[in-house]
Amino acid sequence: MACPVDQERKGAADFIAAQISKGLSSDVSLQNLDGFYKLRLDATANIKERDVYVGFCAIVRHVALRIQQLSAESNTLNDDGAAQPSRLILPASQTDFMCSDADDSERIDIGLEHRPVDTIVYDEGSGKGKEAAHRTSAKEGVRYADLLLVVEAKQSNTRTNFDKAYVQLFRYTRKIYETQHNRRFAWGVVVCGTQVQVCAFGPNYAMASPSIDMAVSEDCAKLAGLLVNWSFCEEHVLGYDTSLTFTDEHGCWEIKVPIEGPECSNNMTTESTGYKTFYSHIMMLAADRLFGRHTRCFVATAEKPSGDNPIEFLEGNFIIKDAWPEVGDELGDCSRDEIGYLRKIRDTLGAIDELHGLYPRLEAGGLVRIKLNHEADELFEDTTRNIFSRLDSNSTDREIPVRVHKRIAMSPVGKPLRELTSVHELVIVMADAMRCHDAILRHCDVLHRDISPNNILFTRDKAGMIQGMLIDFDHAIRGSVENGQPHAERTGTLPFMSVANLEGSKHRRTALDDWESVIYMLCWFGVFGLNQATTTANRVAKHPQIDKWL
Repeated sequence: MACPVDQERKGAADFIAAQISKGLSSDVSLQNLDGFYKLRLDATANIKERDVYVGFCAIVRHVALRIQQLSAESNTLNDDGAAQPSRLILPASQTDFMCSDADDSERIDIGLEHRPVDTIVYDEGSGKGKEAAHRTSAKEGVRYADLLLVVEAKQSNTRTNFDKAYVQLFRYTRKIYETQHNRRFAWGVVVCGTQVQVCAFGPNYAMASPSIDMAVSEDCAKLAGLLVNWSFCEEHVLGYDTSLTFTDEHGCWEIKVPIEGPECSNNMTTESTGYKTFYSHIMMLAADRLFGRHTRCFVATAEKPSGDNPIEFLEGNFIIKDAWPEVGDELGDCSRDEIGYLRKIRDTLGAIDELHGLYPRLEAGGLVRIKLNHEADELFEDTTRNIFSRLDSNSTDREIPVRVHKRIAMSPVGKPLRELTSVHELVIVMADAMRCHDAILRHCDVLHRDISPNNILFTRDKAGMIQGMLIDFDHAIRGSVENGQPHAERTGTLPFMSVANLEGSKHRRTALDDWESVIYMLCWFGVFGLNQATTTANRVAKHPQIDKWL
């Protein structure tokens, strides 16, 4: 597994990595790294987990310090800073800690953060590093939102310890996705004794490097080289989305949504393709899974905030949906193209006034593209295939489903069913949503296939009148049969699937399956209530198995 660095920075990164590797091959130079040197000497002994923490952090801090020194000294670097490191990779201010932005009591062994290049890095032998770390941690704490990656450590390199470390790493990396709304993929590290494995997590799967033995000079140089490359590489190589950034000036997210149109189908394009910019400080849905669509939803405005008109004063008129849907082997496969379906619905039903507001209107949308580097204007399609082919040349040989990064801007902004005030309003909303469902199927040949409480919203006008709205066409497909395919796959939201869907029947799915889901929804609300005011207080006590199912 590799961390690619663009050509302009590669020479400097390779030079610095080579110089650090020379130092790591000398036991004399390593004696200043007390924790790391002890870990090397005791590699075959019964070391403690705390020794692993100290040793690993020592090498990370040492690499960061040497990057600073060599970058300042080397005559090979350009004066304009083009070949300077972009950041330093450093351990968080604590080890074996709880993140301040997590609700649980789980403890992370080590967190790695990216810091500015001018950060003061203390040599471990000086003793100042730990003092500064304790002062910082006591005052601020460490957040998942600030971590580049999580490191899980165990005292020895047994298979059982590796398995335990990976279980914890998987669980904690979910939190990184949940708190970092611009994270496309994530890195992670497992350290068992002196054995290190580096992981990359994508929406589909995770892959790990072969073991790197910190007790072996050649392997230790590989680890140092990875840390150097992480310091020099572009933001997108670390897993961040450069088209979705948080602006401290306005205290909100700046989101670039690709414009719709045939020009978005080119494999490689430039920023001249175009996009619309939206701004948001309200997160409706975060990505809280390690694998899957990683769907995120923002309430946004198209008006740029300013000092006189801050984001809090701007009305959010749009929903931005950011997700990684699965596609076939060919990226042009539109059998599950939500953007294409929304465009067709808008263009076909736009002239029918009575249906306005019953479906999300597509404002912009397309495949997200990432700029290769800060100088070039060239972009690449953000797909799992492109991501992992850059990290691992062998990844294309594996049969892994391809996911593509798509972003959509829609209007209007709906409210969840739990905010309805009466059963009468629920009946109106459900009737509107299914009237829309029928019109979309008849006029657009699009079958929804995921009728559930989360996919039916409502709007309320200033006069208090409500209207239902059918959303989320992620699972939609053409209603007609093509090429003899019955579209009999199992899909939807589990508690509300039709019987044929649950049983995996080979019969073709039809509108009746969606209407069956409506019946289950109404039964659900009748038993458990629509919201907290109508929910049975002892539901958990009476229906523990159903709560587990949810």
